[in-house]
Amino acid sequence: AQHKRKFSTQTILDDGACSQGLPAAVFAGPLLASSNLRGSSEFEAVDGGEGRACRGAHSSDNLASYYVLFNEVASLAACKEKCIAEALCQGIEYADYGRCEVWTRPGGIQASRPASRTTCLTYALAAVATTSTTTTAKPWSAYFEGIDGGEGRACRGEHSSDNSHRYFKLYSFVPTLQGCEQKCFSEPRCKGIEYASRGGRCEVWTRADGVEASVPLRGTVCLAYHGLRENPGENSSCHTLLEGESCYSDTLWAMVHGIYEEPASYPAPLSPASSWEDFQMHMHHVNPDGCPAPCAPSLPTSDAVLCQSRAVPFHFDRCLVEINKKESIRYKQIGEVHGRKFDLILTPTGGYNWGFGSGSGLSGKFGKIAIKAGKTATINFSFEDSETGEAVELEAFFFSLFDLDEGFVIKERAQFTGFESFTLSSNTEVSVESSDDWTTFGSTEKAWRCGNPRDPMKIDEPVKCAVSGTIDLRDRAVTVLYAGKSTFTAKFEAKCTSRFCFGWRDFIFAGSSSLSYSCEDAPQLGLCAVFGDPHFVTFDGAHTVFMGHQAIWLVRSDDVWVQAMSTDVSGRLEAVAVGGPFMGNRTLIVRKTSPWEINAFLDGEAVFEVGSDEFQLDGVVHGFKSETWNATLHNDDVLKVRTQMQFAMGPWPERFMNRPPGGLYLFKLPENVELTVTGSDILTAVLTMPVQTDGQSGYCGNFNGDADDDFAPGAEPSAHLPTGADLGPVEADFLLFNASLWTWNSSNGSWLRPGQVLRECQGELLELAEERCQFVTDAQMKTECHMDVCATGNLSASQGILAAEIIEYKVNARGIPVFAGHGKCLDVAGQTYQAVSTNLQSMTECKDVLKSLALKRGVIGAQLQQGAPCQILVLPHTDPTSVKIKGGWGPDIDNTSVATGFISNTTGASGWQCWQLV
Repeated sequence: AQHKRKFSTQTILDDGACSQGLPAAVFAGPLLASSNLRGSSEFEAVDGGEGRACRGAHSSDNLASYYVLFNEVASLAACKEKCIAEALCQGIEYADYGRCEVWTRPGGIQASRPASRTTCLTYALAAVATTSTTTTAKPWSAYFEGIDGGEGRACRGEHSSDNSHRYFKLYSFVPTLQGCEQKCFSEPRCKGIEYASRGGRCEVWTRADGVEASVPLRGTVCLAYHGLRENPGENSSCHTLLEGESCYSDTLWAMVHGIYEEPASYPAPLSPASSWEDFQMHMHHVNPDGCPAPCAPSLPTSDAVLCQSRAVPFHFDRCLVEINKKESIRYKQIGEVHGRKFDLILTPTGGYNWGFGSGSGLSGKFGKIAIKAGKTATINFSFEDSETGEAVELEAFFFSLFDLDEGFVIKERAQFTGFESFTLSSNTEVSVESSDDWTTFGSTEKAWRCGNPRDPMKIDEPVKCAVSGTIDLRDRAVTVLYAGKSTFTAKFEAKCTSRFCFGWRDFIFAGSSSLSYSCEDAPQLGLCAVFGDPHFVTFDGAHTVFMGHQAIWLVRSDDVWVQAMSTDVSGRLEAVAVGGPFMGNRTLIVRKTSPWEINAFLDGEAVFEVGSDEFQLDGVVHGFKSETWNATLHNDDVLKVRTQMQFAMGPWPERFMNRPPGGLYLFKLPENVELTVTGSDILTAVLTMPVQTDGQSGYCGNFNGDADDDFAPGAEPSAHLPTGADLGPVEADFLLFNASLWTWNSSNGSWLRPGQVLRECQGELLELAEERCQFVTDAQMKTECHMDVCATGNLSASQGILAAEIIEYKVNARGIPVFAGHGKCLDVAGQTYQAVSTNLQSMTECKDVLKSLALKRGVIGAQLQQGAPCQILVLPHTDPTSVKIKGGWGPDIDNTSVATGFISNTTGASGWQCWQLV
């Protein structure tokens, strides 16, 4: 029988806490005393036994199906007992931290490789069966193919006499054929190997055309190297594995553990950044009969944009209006392009009287014209330089109409021509008709008598009416995109449906709307993360740390107050509180209620039941508790971004943590503020919000676009100390927490210096910290993970860092450019990304273009060198140029790089800045 590796669904952590759904192999049990080899005579050491890990046919042969895994096994003797109780046992591998592999491979244990704290033994009573089942399989792995049979052959080039020393790299005293294979795996240009067991001679062939011929030579093997020679999907019988299928657990183990624990066993170009399909193809080569070749991933095209970088915004709320009743309406200095202010002029044909009805001109943040019942007004819209009166051509702009409804006997209709595209809501009540070159948008429903729009960028907020119930203002709006124009024409009609028709209809308009908007009009959202001891990633992308015991400000502004409770001298994030005028001075607190769980309270009352749950208080908070990472609270735009990020990044970092520890809590608050929290032992929180116009301070930074003024440099990036206002303890008059639940020294108490923690962390604790933090992909967060484990002595502290990555990159993904550091962007394997140039050179324009591409498959981030054009970074086989951007596209800068997955580090080169898209 084939035994598959199984992950425990409940694992006892190092500090005694219980975590649901974590892979047992990731968070193993308590450290146990080492056992020696003395024991029953039924077991024999493999290659000395101690310090060896078991393998199958060769040192790289380690399928999870070869053994049954047990965790928290107290001793080597207890692991032997597991073997004796298993009828198919061929041997054991035991690690002194409690990991026991009972090997059931029919061919037994035939090889081993060095591994600290690990012992490999064969079960002597199974030896006869092992010998009898030995096969005639070739002694090389499936990545290689014998030239002219392979065995007894020496490699040659184009013909049997072609044997230049320039064709290969020579290694001597390589003890095994598998060792020679490893030399090939480590050479990116490897085409094949020649190996002679006598003297351990290993030739790694790098000839461009590979090994094409051979000659007889006793004791020598000649092999061609094919690597991952099949592209996913080329095999007609391809199948991408699903959870529960044969080989799925082996592939998952290779991604989660193998590539980290034994990188030399995985041939280039496999790396921690490789996709699921890449790893499955590797497993297919190792075991072609047991693991199918994967299909090519679906590559859906998407030219949708989150915002239009090239669209010029209009500011009706900032302009002055000048009305000449029968000639024109002029909106003065309504916008600016390339430092040039311009006016918008409306000129009717036929001398239409602007002063009719309720009047025309401005209505709050909207322009307005009144059309008399039964009349149609044809109006020319033009743009002129505010100083010279010259025509101004705009690269692109939006024009939106709102509240298209009708009275008892009058319908509203608007006609446009010469536009590029238009946008309606998914449940629109607006009719659309096309005739000749004109498109007509018309009303279909009676007026609501409530809920008139007040802000074109907030029509996505539901409105409650006494008679109609909750209404969606987007359903009676349309947004039209024009490009390359200095003028356009539109028709507005108040169409009578009865002979008794009188009065007028108001048409209100603006530029951008919640339906579609320019990147300058879009909410300027930022993301701040707080986790662990605690560490902070500020809105501007700086990494800082505070290790102390006090209540602190995360965000302090006139309207929005966010605080955190850090406890113990080492600093442990135990609670987050949100309050202030923006939510009616109500207080939301999310805190640890026991070592194993967290809970949420609104004004002191618990808001969630056990398990997944939802809570809503209109105008204050919409909360959602989930037991998985796949929360659905966010709106459609956010979910679209999450889908794109999932496509681009694959299943990590979720692959390291099956379920959010303690549950996942999402809170949608007024003014586009959102809070996400998880973690049972130490909390992890991510705050998303727009920049505050009145300024802000606290540990999340001042949100001014400059990361360098958020910190004072330390020895390591993770040891940076925060700088700025409101970094002391929260004053009693502003404290959102109940002071009786926590005690702390309001004078700032005692706290640790992060640099000191890293310097004093040595020996086994440092080794364990590095082991537990190896799955963290972001380079700065990895160092922060080391610090947390070293400061607390708690190995489960690494969970908080992983949770922060998952929330930042996946749960809260919404197309926010986050500063990753100075230098060119790198993936987790230290590789650069393919880059496509734009024609923009400012930081703001570069970030706006990146935001506009948030829905484009395969776009990862951007980088900008001082004095040079902005570069958009993409995954291989991604072409972003189908999306129109401000200033247009430049040439490809680099189309040969192979970086994939998250941006996790930078080169540190001066003059460069890197942003990742989250």
